[in-house]
Amino acid sequence: MAEVKWIKLSTDVFSNRKIKQIRKMPEGRAILLIWFYILCLAGETNDNGYIYLTKDIPFTEEMLATEFDEELNVVRLALSTFKLFGMLDIVDSYLLVSNWEKYQNVAGLESIREKTRLRVAKHRQKALENKDVTLHETLRNATDIDIDKEEEIEVDKEINNIRSINTSLSTHVDSETYISIQNYWNSHSSLKEITAVTDKRKGNLNARIKEHGIEAIYKVIDNVRNSRFLRGYNNKGWMASFDWVFLPNNFVKVLEGNYLDNKNKAYDDITARVKEAEEALFGGVGNDN
Repeated sequence: MAEVKWIKLSTDVFSNRKIKQIRKMPEGRAILLIWFYILCLAGETNDNGYIYLTKDIPFTEEMLATEFDEELNVVRLALSTFKLFGMLDIVDSYLLVSNWEKYQNVAGLESIREKTRLRVAKHRQKALENKDVTLHETLRNATDIDIDKEEEIEVDKEINNIRSINTSLSTHVDSETYISIQNYWNSHSSLKEITAVTDKRKGNLNARIKEHGIEAIYKVIDNVRNSRFLRGYNNKGWMASFDWVFLPNNFVKVLEGNYLDNKNKAYDDITARVKEAEEALFGGVGNDN
């Protein structure tokens, strides 16, 4: 949709009861900042309050954390708060600002969409007159099956967006994503800290993201956190390192939850027996003093 350079805010926004409650919450200031980020994104998208990267690609929590340059756990807390307070809805995996039409100048936004539609249509007609290659020819022929004119323009735009995104994903991952992954790993104090994402680590991350998607990266880190075995309990000093986790075979096993505490029953049983033995041997030492 047409990009918008403004959104409408009331001057008494900070007197709103929900905003007041959020300000008093832990991370309240960060949550409010994320709320204004979301409003700006909705304005940029200009699709009646919906927020997405493209029409085919909704924002994930991880993508928003990168977009806002905020910690993932803070973004998750913010989204939960907005949904609880009725400020944000999830519709088929897409974020939707509640009551967008109530607070924004919808007529003004529609005017921008219409002007953009006319401008793009004029540009497209000129390109057709100049016989500007295949994509425009394909869209022109599509009118034979009664595709709406505005839909043609949107298809043109979205195909270019998706091509651009696919090209970017196939070549590299941006530096902010590396930093976000490093910070998320280091945020779990029980894991062995990493001080940098080296070229070798970037290569492994790129490969895993290409194979499984960005969300799988964060799920794997959570699975390591929830595995006493990988965190080194009763393993004679060994614990899973960042580099070990992101090797191809290890990554798949961790992703599938093979090392999770609640799935590793044999490990739980051994741990329980060791604890019982320790209590039996040493539990009474010093009780007579």
